[in-house]
Amino acid sequence: MPWISGLTDYVVSASTFSTMGFDPRNVDIAAAGGKEPFVLEALVGRYDPEITRAKLAQCADCMPHEEFLHRGYVYYSWGEDFKGKLQERLSPPAYDFVGRGGRISVQQGRVLRAVYADGIHSLIDAAAEAGNSLWDSEDMRLVAQAMADMGAYAVSYTEADMSLATLTPLYDRPRPDLPEYSVSRLTDPTALLPFKAVASGRGLTSLDRPTHVFMVIVHNSHELARANAERLAARLEEGVTLEFGVPWTELIQRIEMEIRGALLLVRIEPVPGARFSSFQTQDWYPFV
Repeated sequence: MPWISGLTDYVVSASTFSTMGFDPRNVDIAAAGGKEPFVLEALVGRYDPEITRAKLAQCADCMPHEEFLHRGYVYYSWGEDFKGKLQERLSPPAYDFVGRGGRISVQQGRVLRAVYADGIHSLIDAAAEAGNSLWDSEDMRLVAQAMADMGAYAVSYTEADMSLATLTPLYDRPRPDLPEYSVSRLTDPTALLPFKAVASGRGLTSLDRPTHVFMVIVHNSHELARANAERLAARLEEGVTLEFGVPWTELIQRIEMEIRGALLLVRIEPVPGARFSSFQTQDWYPFV
């Protein structure tokens, strides 16, 4: 479920509703960006800063907090930047699974969270339209629209370089049960041409059908998108998954591709019961 990273255990072990006035039931949309420990998180839904203030004031068991103001918005702070203490793990109201209190700003309709002061400042800046935001990226906006059009409810997006140098660490230790795989496979003629960004997502067309897999690949040109459509089709037709060692054709019931300018949109319908353990790009993306 969409929730604040590291606080998932609160759902069963404690009540953030009693301490901060919200829990996963308040969430409409959740977003997180960056890599640990620099992850920035935003929740959109039904939130009221006055309710949170009152709940914190009434909480006798909560760890003490500091209160700061940035661009007119209040944020609450527990502990030092990045620092966790296992003895404070899951302490109320906001300590995560490694004992980091972090910083939380509750605003009307949204919650922002980071584990360091500069992080919460940048989130507040973006929310106040006074700082950089992912939405400033045209590629990000195009990908978000494409995913929405396909009906995705969960999306992972990256602008990381997908060159051989980046991918090598993922495949430089072939699995013992799949000895035929090696980095050399990445230079096969059917390997995809370079692209700018990629997103993977999930969606449902109906409750009685399996979760669909969506992918949007951003290229520098329409021609590259068309070329990679052909290469991806060949990869899925001929390739074998790294995780399970079975042909993609045994997992995929139907695949559709659409070229929209420099975007390649991919819709994959898995075979009922097929195992897709993860939808992070590097885990299931058919490079080999």
